[in-house]
Amino acid sequence: RVSSCKARFGDNNEIMETICTYTSVQESVKSSDILFYPNPGTGIFKMRFPDSEKRTIKVYQANGIQCLSKECAGQEAELSLERFPSGIFKVLVSTDQKVFQTTLVKK
Repeated sequence: RVSSCKARFGDNNEIMETICTYTSVQESVKSSDILFYPNPGTGIFKMRFPDSEKRTIKVYQANGIQCLSKECAGQEAELSLERFPSGIFKVLVSTDQKVFQTTLVKK
């Protein structure tokens, strides 16, 4: 987690440098611990987790724009990308201590 950040600005008020202090480091989750299926899929993706921990799921389109955010707990959940066009989506799943990243392909 970030405890503080300081920025150094240039002549035209552009950020030249950012220095952040961290109080803890998040642990990465092995890809085998979390399942997303089917992948590729047509819009509805199922998720299976190793525990019932509360987690936040954020989905980003290929252009980097966040298109979905969802909180869930439990070992199974569903993610609907039906309203979005076909393409590649980056998914970030995070808990208080862990973070997982994967890519989903919508046909």
